Amino acid sequence: MSNVILYESTATDFFNQGLGPLTEAKDPKVTEVGNGEFYIELDYPTTGRLFNQLKNGNLIKSDAGHELKDQRFEIKRVVKSMKQGYVSVYAEHISNQALDIALPANVTLSGSAQTALQQAQSNGLGTFKPFTMSSDITTTNSTTLSIKEFKNLKQALGGVEGSILDTWGGEYKFDNYHISLFKKRGRQANAMIAYGRNLVDLEQEENIMNTFTSVYPYAVWRDKDGAEHIIEGSVIHSDHADKYPHYKVLPVDFTLEVEDDTKPTATKLNQLATAYIENNDIGIPEVSIRLTHLDLSKTLDYKEYAEVEKLNVFDEVKIYFADFDINTTAKIVRIVWNVNLERYDEIEVGKVRASLSDRINTIGKQISEARKEAQDARNVSMVAANGVNMVFFGPDEPTATKVGDRWFMEDGQYTISKVWDGVIWRVVSDPRLSDQNAQLISEQKDQIDDMKLDVDYSRDQLQQTIANSGFTDLDTAFGNVKTLSEQSDGRLTLAEQFFDGFRNTAFDPSTGQLSLTEQTINGLQDTVSDPVNGLETRVTTIADGFQVLSNDVDGLEAQLSVTNENVLARVQKGDVYSQLL
Repeated sequence: MSNVILYESTATDFFNQGLGPLTEAKDPKVTEVGNGEFYIELDYPTTGRLFNQLKNGNLIKSDAGHELKDQRFEIKRVVKSMKQGYVSVYAEHISNQALDIALPANVTLSGSAQTALQQAQSNGLGTFKPFTMSSDITTTNSTTLSIKEFKNLKQALGGVEGSILDTWGGEYKFDNYHISLFKKRGRQANAMIAYGRNLVDLEQEENIMNTFTSVYPYAVWRDKDGAEHIIEGSVIHSDHADKYPHYKVLPVDFTLEVEDDTKPTATKLNQLATAYIENNDIGIPEVSIRLTHLDLSKTLDYKEYAEVEKLNVFDEVKIYFADFDINTTAKIVRIVWNVNLERYDEIEVGKVRASLSDRINTIGKQISEARKEAQDARNVSMVAANGVNMVFFGPDEPTATKVGDRWFMEDGQYTISKVWDGVIWRVVSDPRLSDQNAQLISEQKDQIDDMKLDVDYSRDQLQQTIANSGFTDLDTAFGNVKTLSEQSDGRLTLAEQFFDGFRNTAFDPSTGQLSLTEQTINGLQDTVSDPVNGLETRVTTIADGFQVLSNDVDGLEAQLSVTNENVLARVQKGDVYSQLL
């Protein structure tokens, strides 16, 4: 068992015992996300020998995996734990001190990636510049960092458009004060993870259902008179298309690939579509699988398990989708290292999942972008296939040139087809009133049913958490949780609707018609802001009693740090579950 050792904030020598080992620490775990978060969490008894030394700014030394040893973490938060008589400690990797290095108003970085890293630190304000920077990326590039987007060295490293990571690419490795940017940090592992037998993941199931099987190529070509024409190819299927219950077609615009004086042919577009399928793994599900230690032990044989246990962030593993007989590879994007047991508690393969808090934090940005797109939208026109009439696309009413001109009016998620009859734009087809509504309504109901399952899952997890907490007299709490769950079965909150895509539709049972809720983009913002602000207010209120450590959309899983008395009081009132919703 490796040691977790505590040091003073001013310590410079870490080859000793510092203030002492945190031998009484419970469940110390280190989480590393590729190019992202890196932190340690642990619980410590209030009667422990070093309890009074657990102060913000002090340092914790711990192994972070098979490869990264003796990593240092700066304590950022010490709060009362859910476990009676304990505090929860959260400390961020020492590399996050890059946040403390402010940058001037404008900094230009150029040259290789290593040169850019060194330039970013050397331009920092002040004398604190502790990092050793290195990279094997020799590509020459440049970027300018403006104080509007880049206020510190951490932002210059990555996470912001125009950052070093965004400009030069690569995969970071943080080893205390040594920051390395590699073309490829990881290695290719020999182990294969078979998905679909003993292993099922809810998000991966969604990825499979959303996998495109085919490509529909098209291009916009401008003739010598400047008129635009849409050239179409055929629907090209991937080799795996027939393994799915139905085809899911992705339209792809190849205008840039065929932009010259020669009119593109369907044959050329089909060739481009075939290459696109090959280069973009069309027909292969996007991988996003979370594996616990138990998952690994029951899905891998001994030799493969031993191989997986040696994995690190950005290593590649083979994934086999048994139900579709599809092989692919994916990278490790997140690991949770159990310090005491010296093994992984959790490995995440594929893409990093967005948490509920991530979704909340991006709502405002998404609304702003939606409004800007609406304000910037303009009608687009081109010559129809007959060479005489015009075809218009967009939300604004165009000026017709001839009888027979066609206007595809965009109205939210619908496109209404209209034809100019010489006096007015006459509606030819309106999908809002078509028989397709029945299918759309069915799909909406399916989505609501899925959300109900998520709510039930969240309720079950909460009940298990309450039961495991050791509290007594919880019949009232369980009853309240059940009541709240039943109340949620018939509806989706606005916040949930916006997580699904900010779609807001109304169904009139008397007419059987599905129509868009009439509202301007400003109205949309107002509608969203109230529940979002309310949710943020709840989060703020909850913060007084407990600390949200993790909140995942998949199961609305939450680890809440509260005092024993507050937990019991809130559970008995049924408040905890309502806050999670």
